[in-house]
Order: sequence, then structure tokens, then C-alpha cells
Amino acid sequence: MVQGQSVEEWARGAQFAQPLPWGEVEAGILAREPRSHGGRLSPAMALRVSASWVGIVLFGLLIYGSSLIGFVVVLFGAVGEDASWDWTTPARVAFAVAVLTEVVFLLIWWEIRRRPPLVLPVSALTVLASLTTYGVLLAAAEEASVSWLPILVLVAAASGVAMLATGFLSKPEGRDRSKKPPVRGPRRSRLRDDYLASRARVLDILTERGLVDLHEADRKRVLEMPLGYWDELDGLDEREWRRVLELRLVGWREFDESDRRRWPPAE
Repeated sequence: MVQGQSVEEWARGAQFAQPLPWGEVEAGILAREPRSHGGRLSPAMALRVSASWVGIVLFGLLIYGSSLIGFVVVLFGAVGEDASWDWTTPARVAFAVAVLTEVVFLLIWWEIRRRPPLVLPVSALTVLASLTTYGVLLAAAEEASVSWLPILVLVAAASGVAMLATGFLSKPEGRDRSKKPPVRGPRRSRLRDDYLASRARVLDILTERGLVDLHEADRKRVLEMPLGYWDELDGLDEREWRRVLELRLVGWREFDESDRRRWPPAE
């Protein structure tokens, strides 16, 4: 471990060949004390982060679980003791969202010709909840006759069946995550986060120095490369560079135990 020089000082003064040797840059980062990414969260920040996650979870439930929400609304409205409230409107909204979700899945599939993430469980839930809801509506024939809700429920079920079939007949997006690169670097997650923060800061400094010029999408992909794998970006032509970055999270080649490296790195 190099002592006496921060990773930022090194990044500002080190001389690198062109094109930038990514492996050499990352080796220099890992050989120095990492830049702290902020330590423990303050109570206010922790509260904001928690609130953000709660909001994300609720949003996901409202979108992906809309058919289930619609079923619950219909169940309480059609067979509940107090049916004086207008339960058909929120039910229609819920199943309309379910249909739109399946349409979005279809558009994603049309674009990438691969099975989008979550399409199978969400579509299965849509089919099950929609068919069950339709059964409830048939049992409450007087409610079914005054609303086009049953038609919307059947459309949701049909769209779910269509996406289930499409998903089963399509390959999943990306590759099998069991083939992702072996973990390199420190085992402690906080120390790993510190090194990742250092890597991001060094990339900013090298960009400021004009040694690397990446547009924002490629910068994000490079920073998402697993820690310790920047050297695999060296010596690639444009096509292979794109392929490696595209598969950075699921593995761009076959990995085995020989791809693991000792930690801490040799001085």
C-alpha cells in the first residue's frame, strides 16, 4: 500500500500513456488509501434515504401490483356489506394500470427482443388477479351489468396471458447472473464502497485533465464495471469495448477461480 500520497494527488500528477491504460489507473487506485465516500449517514440523510426507498417500494406495488389492488377493491365493493361507495372507479383505474403495464412490457420486448425483468411474475399475478376478479364480478351480476369493468378485467387477463407466452418463448435480458465476474478487492462492503468512490473521483480528475473523454452513458457504465476489472478494457476495439460494457453486470466472458485476485494487492 502506497503511503503519503492521497489518491486524488496521485491522479492529478501521474503521467499516463494514450489511450488511457485503464488497468494501470485502477491498480494505482487500489494501491492507495481510498477516498472516503462520506462515512456513516447522518440521521437526516438516513431518513431521506429510507423515505426514498419506501417511496420506490410503494410505487412498485402500485404499478406491478395494480391488478391485485383492483381485485381487493372489487372484493370489498361487490360483496362487502357496505357497497354504497363508488368502488368501480378505483377498480377501473387499477385494471387500466395493469393493462398499461403489460403494454409497456410488450414495447420493451419489441425493442430488445428479450424477456424484460419481472415480466413473468407480474404477468402471472395480472392473469390470476384478473380472472379471480372476473369471477367475483360474475357472482355480483347486478354490478357487472352497470359497468364495463368486466371487459377491462378480461383485457387485463388477456394481456397478461400474451406477455406470459411471450416471456416464456423469449430469452432473458442479459446473461445468466451466475456467470458474473468473481468479486475482487476487499471483502468489507464499506471499504469496497470507499474504493468505488475513489475510482469515480479519479475518473472525474482524469476527465478534467483531458486524458479521457466519455459521454455520460459510457462514464456510468465504466464506473459500474466490477472493482478490479478495468484492465479488461485495455486494448479493445470499439465493438469489443461496447460488448464488455454492455455485459459488465452479468459477465462478458466465462470466469473461473483463476480470475480471483489476492487482497490486499501486492506492493
